[in-house]
Amino acid sequence: FVLNNRASLLPGVPTLFSGVEQRLLQDAPLTDRDATVTVRIDLPGVVDALLRVLPGTREIFCILGSSPMERLWLAEAQRDLAPLGDRVALTWSGDMSFGQMLERAAALQPGSAILYTMLVLDRDGVPYEQERALDQLAAAASAPIFGLFEHQLGHGGVGGPLVRVGQVTQATVAAALRVLQGEAPSRVRTAPVAAGLPVYDWRELRRWGIREADLPAASEIRHRQQTFWEQYRWRIVGLLVLCGVQTALIISLIVNKARRRQAHAVAALIADLSSKFINVLPGKV
Repeated sequence: FVLNNRASLLPGVPTLFSGVEQRLLQDAPLTDRDATVTVRIDLPGVVDALLRVLPGTREIFCILGSSPMERLWLAEAQRDLAPLGDRVALTWSGDMSFGQMLERAAALQPGSAILYTMLVLDRDGVPYEQERALDQLAAAASAPIFGLFEHQLGHGGVGGPLVRVGQVTQATVAAALRVLQGEAPSRVRTAPVAAGLPVYDWRELRRWGIREADLPAASEIRHRQQTFWEQYRWRIVGLLVLCGVQTALIISLIVNKARRRQAHAVAALIADLSSKFINVLPGKV
């Protein structure tokens, strides 16, 4: 839309394309007034990470809608993932309504996983907001869901090597400042932002029985629920110290009282013996 209409809408105004997958701009008719901040989606890397965490996976149900853009990405995704065909069976949702996607997600057998890529329109042409659709899929799913972007965490995504929104945002701000400060937009075309270190949702790991020991090294764990000790550590320590001090004082009082009784008993015994000894001395008979 921008490329086709900017000459009439905003003539001469620089354009910054941000968050666009790099392949979408490879053949685009960009001009010297265009700056870009692209991202790189590595589908084989995402699926490989999924299979490393869940090596018993035999089927992956891939969520991808039916809009023209999604049909374009279907061809790209199938080509990217073709080398993995001997490791896992891939099924796609492009010819399904959203209701059918939910039914399929709910009926997946053990050894399955879900890869959520994009859902703009379903087969019936019904539009969907990305996170809301993911929420509904997560509620219905009988298998863990893996996604592509960091913002999908908290909506049912388990995690993995995700494209982080913060990195895209920082790159976008930096690019915009360069253009606003007078640099030629055609020189402001940054290297694609790729997925960072793996990040996982602790709640989804627990839900699907995925052990942290099976995650890649240096993985980041988010939304971890603290144990009782982690939540109340210093209160517990303070209470234990207080109880310890009180116990020590009580023991000290008991010991002192016992010593006093013993001292009084000894003194009384000495006094009694002394009186008897005096009574038997010569001259007292």
